[in-house]
Amino acid sequence: MQRSMESDFEDEDEICYTSKRRVHPPISQHYDEDSFPSSSWTNPPNENELEEDQCSSSIDYYHNDINNEIFNLPISSNDLYVTPQQALHLATIYEFLRHFSSILRLTPFLFEHFCISIIQSININNILFSQIHICLLRLLIKQDDDDSITYASETDIKGIIDLSFVTMDYITWPYILQLYVTSHPQLKIYTSIVKDYPFNTNIQEKIDILSALCDVALTTKTIRREFDDTKPKQHDDNCRQCQK
Repeated sequence: MQRSMESDFEDEDEICYTSKRRVHPPISQHYDEDSFPSSSWTNPPNENELEEDQCSSSIDYYHNDINNEIFNLPISSNDLYVTPQQALHLATIYEFLRHFSSILRLTPFLFEHFCISIIQSININNILFSQIHICLLRLLIKQDDDDSITYASETDIKGIIDLSFVTMDYITWPYILQLYVTSHPQLKIYTSIVKDYPFNTNIQEKIDILSALCDVALTTKTIRREFDDTKPKQHDDNCRQCQK
């Protein structure tokens, strides 16, 4: 029994001895410049080596896709019936209408419906297309009325712009738009387009008119106040259709 205890103590001494040996820090070795061991990491890397390291660190599947075929969009991506360039401009207009829909009092709609309304308005009076113009014109005319600005059209008809805020509907808005464009100094360049607007006009001309109206709307105090206002938005308390 005593022998086993001694053996156990011997093992513990060995363990303590080995643990003490591990605790000691390694002895630092000093080398002279001539006796310094040569290794690959001591030399500064070349530019070629750096480029190889960067290439090796990049993802390999990017290099494997070089010889692959060009990605073709699915058929479902071509259901807008407008060119990609026109779709980009329409997306800009749609984002403006969507962001300021509460100020314009415009009911939210899908981008696909917006593109279809642009196309259908060539032959028929589309409700969505008309509502967009009515909301924009009401905002612009109300802002001019608050600033005491009265426009006179080329036919020298005075007072018709002030009454247009009340009389504007799905039938009269093209004529009011024509009066507003011919009277506004920044929109006179579109006078030839709005003569038969929205009929007998192509998609690009409609995009130009809507973009110009949105640009003028951005200069109004109501829209500019929205950028400076940090308070939470207040929802309408009544219905926009029945006003209840």
